[in-house]
Amino acid sequence: MLNEFSNMEVLVTGGTRGIGLATARAFAARGARCTLTYSWGGVHEADIEQAFAGCAQPPRMVRADVTDGEATESVLEMISREARRIDVFVSNVAQSVTVNSLEEYDLRTLNKSIQYSAWPLVDYLRRMRGRFSAPPRYVLSYSSAGPDHYFSGYDVVAACKAVLETWSRYLSYRLLDEDCRINVIRTEWVETESAHGVLGAGGFEFARKYFPETILPPEAVANAAVALCSGLMDAVRGQVISIDRGSRFFQNVMYMHDQGRIVT
Repeated sequence: MLNEFSNMEVLVTGGTRGIGLATARAFAARGARCTLTYSWGGVHEADIEQAFAGCAQPPRMVRADVTDGEATESVLEMISREARRIDVFVSNVAQSVTVNSLEEYDLRTLNKSIQYSAWPLVDYLRRMRGRFSAPPRYVLSYSSAGPDHYFSGYDVVAACKAVLETWSRYLSYRLLDEDCRINVIRTEWVETESAHGVLGAGGFEFARKYFPETILPPEAVANAAVALCSGLMDAVRGQVISIDRGSRFFQNVMYMHDQGRIVT
């Protein structure tokens, strides 16, 4: 049975840029009421208004650092004035720290990155469960191929994504008897400002040259998120789902050879 999106309350952290913005826009286009949090960087309200033009309900935008418990409580209190429950929570914030050598490994940097990239999933979930007496019906977070696929300088980010994926599986078990579906969407080449910041311009130039068909727009990931919350996939819980056009299977030297991109 399809869910009625116009009755949905959606919270997206880091929802004013990149995949987060595309996700909120996809839900809002189907009638959902969205709350977008942001912290670093300025927000161009005109751009947000344009992104949500034509949507039945304009989004709420709240400045709130995901590591600030008081800010989180303020966000939830604001939503609770108009809604009895948050239907969809999308944990999208991640801290991008590149590493270029063994000497750059740092425990404090790792801890800080986990605090921003993985812990908010747990913290928000517990706080929402306490305030609304129930967890969201759908909880999604965004990961990447980093935990088992090499990207230059991605050491710390990949470690945080591995933590995020592991916690998502365990949280799904912890809330097995509650009306809550927790899943992770894994992406690979999604062209956003933050991805360029981590992988650099050279990374996407290489992908465009050798694997152009594997680069996805943020909207493709957003549509997958909507599908997981549509009601048709409610049996899907505790999963890490790759959105990559199947590239993890065929993106290799043999593929480049078959495509004529390696001349022998």
